[in-house]
Amino acid sequence: MRKIGAYISRLRKEKGMTQAEFAERLNLSHQAVSKWERGESLPDIGTLPAIARLLGTSIDELLEGERRAPAAPAEAVAAEAAVAAAEEAAADEAEAEAAEAEAAESPAVEAAAEREAAEPEAVPAAEAEEEAAAAPAAEAAAEEIAAPPAEAEAAAVAEAVAEDEDAIGEADERAEAEREQEAARDKRREGLPTLDSILQLAPFLGSDTIDAMLGYVEDGLLDADVLHALAPFIGKASLSRMVDRAAAGKLEMSHLVGLAPFLDGDQLERLVLKSDASTLDWESIHALAPFIGRGTLDRLADRVIDGTIDVEHIVGLAPFLSRESIGKLLEHAESGALGADVLSSLAPFMDKASLERLVRRMLERTLSRAAE
Repeated sequence: MRKIGAYISRLRKEKGMTQAEFAERLNLSHQAVSKWERGESLPDIGTLPAIARLLGTSIDELLEGERRAPAAPAEAVAAEAAVAAAEEAAADEAEAEAAEAEAAESPAVEAAAEREAAEPEAVPAAEAEEEAAAAPAAEAAAEEIAAPPAEAEAAAVAEAVAEDEDAIGEADERAEAEREQEAARDKRREGLPTLDSILQLAPFLGSDTIDAMLGYVEDGLLDADVLHALAPFIGKASLSRMVDRAAAGKLEMSHLVGLAPFLDGDQLERLVLKSDASTLDWESIHALAPFIGRGTLDRLADRVIDGTIDVEHIVGLAPFLSRESIGKLLEHAESGALGADVLSSLAPFMDKASLERLVRRMLERTLSRAAE
């Protein structure tokens, strides 16, 4: 199947068609074409002529997954051989007859010579008659010799057609078998419990079973939404393990956003402060901010001042920072390290008096530089 799929893909690209364009011209979905080219399924028997026509190939080559080498001109070669053989046979026959005649008439050679001298035109006439008599035989021999190649060609065509029909039948059988297998799988799935029905049993499950389900999420076998459904039933030890894995970069931090109401301050602090600042998921940090302690967030703000975190990441956390941290950031801005847009974002969270003092100092500094 993969060989056929690869052949279809190569010819489609040679024709300059996308999967969607190719599928549209066949009145099929691009998913069906994608499955052919990945070797996951075969085209239905009814689509093969249209596919072959669009891709400029034959059904035979399509099912073989490659182009056939051009056939040698066997008919022409056979015909030439037949004509040559017929001419050679006629020449041999004429030579044999001449030898027999010469042997039979040897006593009368002199008489023949005299007759030849007396009737010079007789010999050419006899030779012409012999050639005329031999011509039908040569033509019949040529036709007889040339006949088998035509019959052989017809037999070869019939054999090729039979092989095509067999290949198409086999492809159809494989496609039908795949459909039956898929139907059987669907039927088996119908008898299986859904994930939702399993999650409804969470209140009655033990910690070992809950941990096993968490392991499936951590390994990527179950969606993170399962965590949200299991959250009220996850033990503290399991939550701590997941926090440590997220801090180490082994579990996506976004998985823990739905668990925030069930995480304690120490767990959230480890998650935020132990994570590598260069790989922190700031979107998740902003989502977790209402549950993170102010002291932990203030320590993040301190990282802006020491240069390990970009200030743009902290601006979104301004509503949750202490006034002291906001003041530190504004003083950092006064030194020219932060832009005016950052000051505008932080200003609503600073008391009016402190902000006015900062603005006056910045204004005085600007005027003194202008005077210089």
